[in-house]
Order: sequence, then structure tokens, then C-alpha cells
Amino acid sequence: MSSPTIIADNNELERIIKLARICKKHEEKLDETIIKQTTDLLGMYLHKVDFRIHPKEQVEELLNLYPKCLFYKNRMGRLPIQRLVDCNGPRWTIPFIPMMAKIGDEQNVGGVGKRGGLLIVEKSDGSEESDGS
Repeated sequence: MSSPTIIADNNELERIIKLARICKKHEEKLDETIIKQTTDLLGMYLHKVDFRIHPKEQVEELLNLYPKCLFYKNRMGRLPIQRLVDCNGPRWTIPFIPMMAKIGDEQNVGGVGKRGGLLIVEKSDGSEESDGS
């Protein structure tokens, strides 16, 4: 059984972009909890992107508005980029990987030099391996 899609269609994505724009515009007036919840919502969304439904430009706009959403870990403890490159993951996520890697690298997702989370090595128990640096 597949997991439910958080963003059902492009109209819903457009509503989320409007919410993100409003939050970003008034960020200095918002409570930290609201900013975190917005970032987490966007992070959850990134685990479900699909180029057949979601235009790359709109996903890129979300990443530029809230790049910290790339740090959101799902219930399996995985970052959005890790979920997208999973060998069992759907092929329709591939176009988003370079964009997430670039913006994630700028934000040091996964740590310095981890290519936005692409180079995080997971142990068999799901924890991250230390590279000694």
C-alpha cells in the first residue's frame, strides 16, 4: 500500500506557494512556531514531489523561499533529497534532485561538503555514519 500524497495536484501546490509567500513576507512578525510549522509543511511536501504534477519552477520557488525545509526528516529519519534518490523511489522525482542538491549544499544540509544531503552515509540501523571530520 502506498503512502498518501500530501500534495494532490498543482492547484494545491499553488495554494501552498501563496501561503509560503505570505509567511515569508511577514516572517519578522510571525512566531517562531509558525515559521517552523511552515518549514516542516514544506519539508513534508518535498518528500512527495512528482514532476508529472508539480512544475519544477514552483518547487524551486518554495526552496528559495524556505531553504530550511530541506532539513526536514520524515518518519524514517530521511531528508527530502535522500527520499528522492532512494533506489526504490519513483523515477518521477529525478528532475528535482540537482536543484535540491544545489540549494541544500548552499544551506549545508547534511553538513559541510555533504552535497545537500546526498553524501550522508546511513548505517544499516538508519543512523548516520560519522566521517571523522
